[in-house]
Amino acid sequence: MYELNRHIYSDSVDPYAIKKLSGAVFPVCHCSRLQYEGGLVNPDTETCPPGELKTPRQCKGHEVAVPIEATVQALDTREECLATLLCHLEQRGWLRVRNHTFDTCTLKCYGGSRQLRALARKVPAVAAAVALLRERSGEEWEEEELEQSNRIIFSVTGVASRMGWESKVVRSELSSLEVNDRGTCPSPLLQARGSVMVEMEGLAFSLVAPGDLSACEREEVIAFLKERVASQERRGLEKLQLLQAVLRTVATETHSDPIRTSETPTNELRGLETSDTPEKLRGHVKFETPDNSGATLKEIISRYFSREGLTTAELAERGIPLTTDSDLTAEEEEEVGRDVATLVARYSDQHFTGRAIARLFHGIPSPLYPAMAWGAQRWVWRKYLHLNFNKLSRIATKTLLELR
Repeated sequence: MYELNRHIYSDSVDPYAIKKLSGAVFPVCHCSRLQYEGGLVNPDTETCPPGELKTPRQCKGHEVAVPIEATVQALDTREECLATLLCHLEQRGWLRVRNHTFDTCTLKCYGGSRQLRALARKVPAVAAAVALLRERSGEEWEEEELEQSNRIIFSVTGVASRMGWESKVVRSELSSLEVNDRGTCPSPLLQARGSVMVEMEGLAFSLVAPGDLSACEREEVIAFLKERVASQERRGLEKLQLLQAVLRTVATETHSDPIRTSETPTNELRGLETSDTPEKLRGHVKFETPDNSGATLKEIISRYFSREGLTTAELAERGIPLTTDSDLTAEEEEEVGRDVATLVARYSDQHFTGRAIARLFHGIPSPLYPAMAWGAQRWVWRKYLHLNFNKLSRIATKTLLELR
């Protein structure tokens, strides 16, 4: 049972990760302000209906690219879990999920920094990329870096959003530089073979999401995702507990050997071998099982996989009790707190969270704490698999706050 619970907890997402993902998915734009300045809408009269985002919106949506690898490492959450959260938001109509895209563009000029400056003056996409890098890195970037470097690295979606274009148009224009823009290179040899190299890398989630969400709307999105993750975890654990309780009612500690029926002659049993198939044995021998256990188990399992599902109330009507986790004793809480303090002291370079430490105690791998690296730490890995995960998380969070 403990091993199966690990799979349920591995699919959950930390609340802080949900908040960070929400901030990355819904960018801040100025569509409402621009329409207000144009006299089309008054933001002071806008309200946030409880339970849903306001409609119709002034912002029609912006392209957003969320780098997968960087986000997975920053949030310590698997890619599948992040994709599931985005699908929940798309199901509610809050954004549109597109196919994955390569968002990081590396533009390299073999003609040196002189050719790069010429491209920035000639090509709007390159000019926007330079302006974006200059805005993020400081005013001195263009004078120092652009004079010495022959390449730039930027986000295609960020450049497209700045220019008001679609990202596919920017990609098309950048890809055409490898063939069409040879005149910017001062070397005739490089002009002949092409002097610009454009590389697309960095797989990212591609979305279309509004950017004019109010504060209460952003809180509504975060609350929805938190409740969705919590309910999914509760439902998964409840299903395991229901199935375990049902199997315990029909299970027996021992099994009996085949016995001869009154209709089976003795000479026929002598001709049967232990390696015979069940079809050959059927009709000659029978097995002792609890009365109607097979029919009961089949009925409950059919109900378990039905659309309505099996509920705790139905099991109570059948007289099937559920097992619940017992509370931690004071000694167990002290021991867990000491192990948390020891873990933080030994690995002071790690930024632990309560749920991350609970995952280590249950032996649940994550992007930042893979089993290949942490599985050898037997004093912490899977040590408290028999204790409740959420209780371990609360104790670890409490201890981390005390150590600060």
